[in-house]
Amino acid sequence: MPRCAEATRDIGDATTPEELNQKVEQALACPCLDDLKEGPCGPSFVAAFSCFLKSRANEKGSDCVASFQAMQRCMVKHPQAFAEYVQAKDADSEQKANAIGLLKTDQ
Repeated sequence: MPRCAEATRDIGDATTPEELNQKVEQALACPCLDDLKEGPCGPSFVAAFSCFLKSRANEKGSDCVASFQAMQRCMVKHPQAFAEYVQAKDADSEQKANAIGLLKTDQ
């Protein structure tokens, strides 16, 4: 199996719908996407990501707005499914702010 970056890099080179679908499936097989493909919003993520990868619009993905809006609605409806990512991001942001002295700490 190609590495994740390699799987998405050559998608634009697909010459047939079957080849394009195969390349999208390879990209979706990347382990880094496993958490996003599972859970309540998995189907909407797969639809939006697949649409983006297949997009031939001048502004890549601009023809996928409806798919991304559906994914966003799902994420808003199921915030508990993404809580660990939000908490990790918040902790990372706080850690970076502390490192550069932006947050005051009680001493």
